[in-house]
Amino acid sequence: LQVRPIVTLDAVSDLPEEDIGSAQQVVKSNNALGHGRRTDIRDVVYVKHATFDPGKSPQIAEEVGRFNRKLSEEERGYILIGPGRWGSNDHWLGIPVEWQQISGARIIVEASPENYKVDPSQGTHFFHNMTSLGIGYFTIPPGATPDFPKHDSFVDWKWLDTRIAYEETDFIRHVRLEEPLIAIINGRTGEGRIAVKPEPANEMPPPSMLQ
Repeated sequence: LQVRPIVTLDAVSDLPEEDIGSAQQVVKSNNALGHGRRTDIRDVVYVKHATFDPGKSPQIAEEVGRFNRKLSEEERGYILIGPGRWGSNDHWLGIPVEWQQISGARIIVEASPENYKVDPSQGTHFFHNMTSLGIGYFTIPPGATPDFPKHDSFVDWKWLDTRIAYEETDFIRHVRLEEPLIAIINGRTGEGRIAVKPEPANEMPPPSMLQ
């Protein structure tokens, strides 16, 4: 048994639901770690869902590392989405990245195809890095989509796949949005939401998140 709170309950404040409102949700999870909100992320890096092959996981890890390096050099935090257990030593159970290959991610999402069912890590492999840096971690049941959610959770793969790719490889798509997404994690309930921002980005500096 592992007990791994990212924040203590007495440090968790309520987050207003109207921050999301009726905005289109790209990721929804009832099993998220962290707490807070941010409105400054315009980049999403994700493993191609429909063609994922666990046998290619080591090559995928290398590609993720290259995207991470470029985005880190540009000082652009990003959302990372992929199947299985991020950081697994067994590449059949997830993408075997080292921390330096995903260090620029601000939110990490585990989301697998329907036929790829492994026990979620919930950030086990990088827990200390996540807590010290305030990184959010979402777990989505395998195969969950907006049309067929599971435990009221999903990733909108159709929305992601129809965005214009800023860069794309055999395994990875990088989407860069004109307007930032809004991400909220409620540490009391474990609910996490990533949505299309309902109004244009303002000129104010974004607040810090997930601390």
